[in-house]
Amino acid sequence: MEYIKTKILDYIKEATVENDKYYYDEAVKFYNDMLVELKNGNYINQKDGNVLFKGKSIDYKYYNLLILFTNNIGIKRINNDVIKNVGGGFGTTGDYSVIILNTLDDDKNPVKNLDRKVFIHEFIHYLDYVRSDGYKHKKTTTLTQYYIECD
Repeated sequence: MEYIKTKILDYIKEATVENDKYYYDEAVKFYNDMLVELKNGNYINQKDGNVLFKGKSIDYKYYNLLILFTNNIGIKRINNDVIKNVGGGFGTTGDYSVIILNTLDDDKNPVKNLDRKVFIHEFIHYLDYVRSDGYKHKKTTTLTQYYIECD
């Protein structure tokens, strides 16, 4: 337990405006590179109607990152007893980290409804997961700049 607490405290100390800017810029670069790959058809149409993009198509350091584009999976958040669809989510499964984007239309074009801000937000969750060695922590009021908007 002490090891986990130490890793979380190290991660919180690392959460500076400069570091957040660095990770934001990394997310923007990945997004831009991914758009090019998607427009060139570098993705996999799944039998279940989803579209899968592999992060290693951008850079091998993202070998375990999958981006799943979908419109048939219930990404929902309960808020005051109201269930609503959200644009995306981040999670892990087995050896993979997965960004889920609830953006596909019937034409299965992964670029068509891709929301830049939603993707960048979810990608930063992925980067946070990686830089904290996979340990989750609760957001606190002392982390006022969880990630920054640079637009």
